Amino acid sequence: MLSQKCYLGDVRNKKVIILIILLLLAATAAAAYYFYFLPKKETPTEDANPPAEEGPTLIDFKGQYVKGEVPNDWTIVEYQNGNGSDMLTEGVTYTGLTGLEIKNPAAAVVFKLKAVYGIGGAGGCSTYFKFTDDSAVYYNGLASDNTEVGMAAPTIVDLQGLPYSPLSIFGTSARRIGTKLYWDTIPAATYFEAACGMQENLFEFTSPQFGVGGGETHGTYQFTVLSSASVADLETLDSILNSLAVN
Repeated sequence: MLSQKCYLGDVRNKKVIILIILLLLAATAAAAYYFYFLPKKETPTEDANPPAEEGPTLIDFKGQYVKGEVPNDWTIVEYQNGNGSDMLTEGVTYTGLTGLEIKNPAAAVVFKLKAVYGIGGAGGCSTYFKFTDDSAVYYNGLASDNTEVGMAAPTIVDLQGLPYSPLSIFGTSARRIGTKLYWDTIPAATYFEAACGMQENLFEFTSPQFGVGGGETHGTYQFTVLSSASVADLETLDSILNSLAVN
């Protein structure tokens, strides 16, 4: 009986060992299949230098009088010798740049300059554009000028704290809020003394300028911005205006 029990025990032990071996073989086979035969999902690698977001392609514009950088689907048009402006007195000979247009891809004039000569108007400022860095001395001077011509002190338009786009247009410091441009009448000062009254929409450039009557030169240009211009067009216009220079 004892030998029979030992025999049965040995058989059970062998079965257990065989079962363990079979399980180990199955596990090994599964591991081999997983690592060597099962298709693996590729883990996307992060590009250490992702491509920069491409902006509009800029081209160099060089006209007869001005130059700058414009997107390849925008256009700058120059006018000369009295053309391109209805702000010039008739009967006078004009030479040089008397008009300029900046057009968007739809051919809409987003910005325009027109030479001005011989066009008068009433003095004084009915409104005063107040930026955070304005000058009290400048305002008091305008109020005094109004008094001299029988006008009330300028009504203050408070622009303090409003975001604006800084511009330099042919070296003239300006700021854009929406479709409205403001320019600094005293660039050498540390303040921003925004133009008002007759000067509000008239740049006074030292360059460019146009000739009058074969002798004098003047740099007064009326400017307008398309009132229905989109935000994208206005941002592109900012870039173009900042790039403008005289040849």
